[in-house]
Amino acid sequence: MIGLKKKIGLTLKQESLAANNKMSLSDMKLYAMNAGTIGVTTFTQIEDALKIFLLLITIGYTISKWANIKKEKED
Repeated sequence: MIGLKKKIGLTLKQESLAANNKMSLSDMKLYAMNAGTIGVTTFTQIEDALKIFLLLITIGYTISKWANIKKEKED
């Protein structure tokens, strides 16, 4: 049995946590901090992509408006 534990790599704490299968308050705090960090990091990357997308949409809209104004002046 000891050799099996070494192969699997379970410590006594991990084994007792697996047996209890309960989350403590400190576990929930840790998960919340990790989720917050991932959320902030991901948001900054998404924010950059959204800025580029918005810039392209604005340029396209401006060109479209210019084309419409030029077409109206010609008519």
